[in-house]
Amino acid sequence: MTASSFRQFIFFLLVVVFFSCQEKHSDDNLSIFRYNESAGINSLDPAFAKDQANIWVANQIFDGLVQVDSQLNVIPSIAYSWNISEDAQSYTFHLRNDVLFHQHSLFEDYQDRVVKADDFVYSFNRLTDKAVSSPGAWVMNNVDYYEAINDSTFFIRLKTPFPPFLGLLTMPYCSVVPQEIVENTIFRDAPIGTGPFRFQYWKENVKLVLRKNVDFHENGLPLLDAIAITFIKDKQTAFLEFIKGNLDFISGLDASYKDEVLTPQGQLQDNYIGKIQLQTLPYLNTEYLGFLMDENNLSASQHLAVRKAINYGFDRQKMITYLRNNIGSPANEGFVPKGLPSFTDSLRGYDYKPEVARQLLAYADISTPISLELNTSSSYLDLCEFIQNQLSEIVQFFASSVSSFSGTSLAAQNLNDRKKTKIFNLNDQTIIELNLGFDRAWSAVSRALDAGKITSNDIDRDNGLFFVSYAMETEEDGWFSFLNFNNEENNNSLLLGEEAEFKIKLEVLNGKTNIYVEALDGSSEEAEALISKINELLS
Repeated sequence: MTASSFRQFIFFLLVVVFFSCQEKHSDDNLSIFRYNESAGINSLDPAFAKDQANIWVANQIFDGLVQVDSQLNVIPSIAYSWNISEDAQSYTFHLRNDVLFHQHSLFEDYQDRVVKADDFVYSFNRLTDKAVSSPGAWVMNNVDYYEAINDSTFFIRLKTPFPPFLGLLTMPYCSVVPQEIVENTIFRDAPIGTGPFRFQYWKENVKLVLRKNVDFHENGLPLLDAIAITFIKDKQTAFLEFIKGNLDFISGLDASYKDEVLTPQGQLQDNYIGKIQLQTLPYLNTEYLGFLMDENNLSASQHLAVRKAINYGFDRQKMITYLRNNIGSPANEGFVPKGLPSFTDSLRGYDYKPEVARQLLAYADISTPISLELNTSSSYLDLCEFIQNQLSEIVQFFASSVSSFSGTSLAAQNLNDRKKTKIFNLNDQTIIELNLGFDRAWSAVSRALDAGKITSNDIDRDNGLFFVSYAMETEEDGWFSFLNFNNEENNNSLLLGEEAEFKIKLEVLNGKTNIYVEALDGSSEEAEALISKINELLS
């Protein structure tokens, strides 16, 4: 369930420093781009580039077969072209012959080391090696096999067609690495790649320095001489360093200073105009609430109704405006965020509709209160508290306004009472006694029939009648055949018999509602089966 859809990517650049980068910095007259990474970096190995902090660095040190441009289109990198077979399962990549690994003493005679197709075979083998335990091994799940046809031709065969596969190959996981370096050094600490910058220095949690790769295969790049990354954990301290001109870039807005920098409308405060360049771009991040579906002892239909009620129950636009200073987009158009090619504003998701949320809670008819526990971090605590507050308003209104909703659950009417059903036999007829008045009992039975996929052919509410079709479950080949999961023909050995017509009658007695079932063209056995099914659904 989408909560606030993706945050927009926020760049903070000191104008004076931003332009001076085009000139020269003071460090040996070099142009150096400096930023802080408060989250830290735990490895420089691309096989472990699973989060933003590691991905940003890996993208500077390493290359893969392909890459993405600013519009998220897949474009050449080490592979200058490729062919895809008619069955969309075979990919043939043609490699450049001028791509060099960063220089290292372990290369033969300290000579230039050209990337070959065998290097991709080794890199992909390493990615899927259980001993390496790369979190990116899943990228290769649909790959049948791969091989080096020759030094400049690399072939991949998929198990099944998968159009996004080229996009997966742009991930740092799929970067090429040199076998002789990986197997003879501590690669995470001092990596060798083919990217625009080469590793220079790293003191964990203190500083990381990357230097320009003068042999980079893309002409004219990189424009900078170096990248310097610090690891100040306190975001307020990092922001002060940025204001003082010691950092060129800050990503994201921290709650501790967002109101100082931005107006509620998402514009720069007057005292920062001319000092900071604010740039907002689509950033592929979606903030959402996740649910454990196996808890709370709710049925599938109840789960769905509750989750929909939560989706309709809080105002995403208000959340973005007041808690994120209007930086971000409410997820009212579905789960796909802006910035992805598949995004469309013609598809409506969930708007703020508290009245619909209340109706869904009524439909769920939860007989005892449920508790939803959210586990989150300090970064999203304000969002969770906002949702909690808005949902509490809906529940309170719901509980205090029971009489205005037909079919409102007993739980909302009295949260300490549990709805009870009683089934008994009177004069050779099975009866369900429902501890509800007629209106609420009628709604409860309607929902039960719907949940049980029992077809309602006609209704007569004035006389409390449902006319339905129902097929009694029957066993085929005995009970043990139902357990034969390996025999596909017997997987559905509990089958439905032929449909029969029944009349369901609701009758009020002493403030409670009795439910009867009468077979119109079926047997009494089938009528007994149906009323047992209804009792199960109501319970």
